[in-house]
Amino acid sequence: NKNEILGDKVIRQALAYAVDKEQILAAALNGDGNIVEGPILPGFLGYAPELKSYDYNPQKAADMLIEDGWELDGDYLAKDDEQLAITITTVDSGENVKAVELLQRFWQNIGINTQIEIIPPSQIQQEKIIPRDYQVLVFGITICYDSDPYPFWHSSQREHPGVNLTSYGNRQTDQMLEEARQTTDPEVRSDKYLAFQGIIAEDVPAIFLYSPTYT
Repeated sequence: NKNEILGDKVIRQALAYAVDKEQILAAALNGDGNIVEGPILPGFLGYAPELKSYDYNPQKAADMLIEDGWELDGDYLAKDDEQLAITITTVDSGENVKAVELLQRFWQNIGINTQIEIIPPSQIQQEKIIPRDYQVLVFGITICYDSDPYPFWHSSQREHPGVNLTSYGNRQTDQMLEEARQTTDPEVRSDKYLAFQGIIAEDVPAIFLYSPTYT
């Protein structure tokens, strides 16, 4: 909602292809975690290892942007006199700052003018999370034993106090998440979550990075 450019699914997919998750995991956590491709983690109900993934391929990302009508104007891509520019917001913690610095480099390498906004922990909630005042947010979430993704992805949770931080809204995924809550049958729930994740993987409202190892 804060950057119309991100409304283009091709751009979101290109951004995903341009991210080297292994490098981010190594820099942010010294490799002490696992790469994540979707909203449900391994071992949780509905986990889908066969999900569409965006393997690191900066050339493919650059080609997609060119095919989408963007042309290099100096150091950055532009279209119709509009520069392809994005701001990444995150909280001031070592792990997050390392991640956004790499994201900035990855995206600038494919012609995207990428700026960074670092917010103190004491201010991130009031100034950014509650009003959803960001373009791209690098943030972590904690999920419970029951991996019900409704709070993070249903359109009814887009505004505070909801925690749909992407402001994503899709009627199909809404219906799947609602129906999964209306049954206790794990097989039915798993099927709903698989379908939900397939749409998320195609739409790319978020780029999933990693899950830390807890010992």
